[in-house]
Amino acid sequence: MSTRDSYTEEDIRKAIEEVKSGERTASEASKLYNIPRTTLRDKISGKAPVVKKMGPQTYLTEAEENVLVNFIVSAQKRAHPVTKETIMSLVTSLLSDERLLMEVNRNRTFQFGRSRTRQPGNKW
Repeated sequence: MSTRDSYTEEDIRKAIEEVKSGERTASEASKLYNIPRTTLRDKISGKAPVVKKMGPQTYLTEAEENVLVNFIVSAQKRAHPVTKETIMSLVTSLLSDERLLMEVNRNRTFQFGRSRTRQPGNKW
């Protein structure tokens, strides 16, 4: 089992709290909670986030994702088919921030020589 698997988010929070309160040193807390000392120090100093999410960056917030899910579920309850184009159009309207929309378009691949649209592509 790797070191990463041997501590939880709660262990990190407890260790940080104990070090900041002066109850323990970073070395003591890292040994007690089985967290690498440099990892703990980076999280205490703010150099690394306390909780790091794995995987690619998300473009939609959780609230925006919920809007999308609720739209799809309500359309299905009314027996109204939801096409890929409908979903892409809704995502485009949710991505109101021009910077995010440009980033989504920049990261997508071209489909059969189509020019860039202002909507996320198939790979999104």
